[in-house]
Amino acid sequence: MNISSFSELISTKRLQKIVVSDAYLQLISKLDLFSLQKVLYQYRFIVHNHAKHLEVIVSRLPSGNLKSLLEEIYLEEIGEYNFEKSHFYLYNSFLKSLGISNFSVPVLPQLCNNLSQYDKAIENNSINYAIGLGGMGTECICQIYLTELNRRLRANPAIRRIQSQIDWEFMDLHVGDVDISHRIRIRKAITQFLVEQGGNSLHEISEGYKFSLSFWGQLFSILSQDLLVTAS
Repeated sequence: MNISSFSELISTKRLQKIVVSDAYLQLISKLDLFSLQKVLYQYRFIVHNHAKHLEVIVSRLPSGNLKSLLEEIYLEEIGEYNFEKSHFYLYNSFLKSLGISNFSVPVLPQLCNNLSQYDKAIENNSINYAIGLGGMGTECICQIYLTELNRRLRANPAIRRIQSQIDWEFMDLHVGDVDISHRIRIRKAITQFLVEQGGNSLHEISEGYKFSLSFWGQLFSILSQDLLVTAS
């Protein structure tokens, strides 16, 4: 792995092609409201875990620009110590506006397994691997997925019928300038981190990023299977 192949691996255009062709996201624009509620409810477990993963990475990073940036993003994720501004709270508000009132439904078994594997990967591997997984990986990857999810949701007839009652703050935050800026700044900071490391961390960061791509691919594949059963 060299810088050129690494740049190709993390290319935004490459990722966008993967996301646009995702079977789960293609179904989002066609599902009835009940099916959408089921899927979007399960996504809350991902939102909940993301802050925890960022906290782990920040705690393990040496002092520097990358640590400062990820700490800034982590603080935004938890609402800068105001829970009602945390992304998890905002996502729950989004779900409530869709008519979801039961928040005791457990995580899907397969999703639970994938989240457990992610936890172990981020905690048991090197900090460079964790940067690729949760920094260059999920923090950047989820923004592309959420952008496509938002686009398809707003095109869904069931959503359009109740659009005025939906609390879009979580979605607007993640598809707007702030999250796009996060993605760009993280890539720049990690590139600088690679230079400071003399390229020695490139392989581990790349492997962590590949795990993140696999995680997101498996995640939406699991949800796709559940949706296909629902839609059939």
